[in-house]
Amino acid sequence: MTESSVFRALGNERRLQLFKLTLGRPYCVQALARLTGLTESAISQQMRILRAAGLVTTQQHGYHTHFIADRQAVTAVFGNFTAAVSNTVFEPDACGCREADRECHCGKTK
Repeated sequence: MTESSVFRALGNERRLQLFKLTLGRPYCVQALARLTGLTESAISQQMRILRAAGLVTTQQHGYHTHFIADRQAVTAVFGNFTAAVSNTVFEPDACGCREADRECHCGKTK
């Protein structure tokens, strides 16, 4: 699971909605379809993407597969992202194009 795959998976409104539902309890495809108004096929496709991103896991209950959010994996990814943001020093007056190109393209002067 990478940060980009997590953000890409959660960047879709429907997948975000499904993920939030599975944070509370396990759901089967049929229950998610009833709650969201999507078809079972659409739910399966969206859950496949969430599962591939490492956001949800599955549990077998008889003939039904239930999806549940993988809280530990999500906490790890967002913890790493938060740490990266917290450890970055923001320099509001710095000009990034000066450093990269040795010539300023934005009009700022040193």
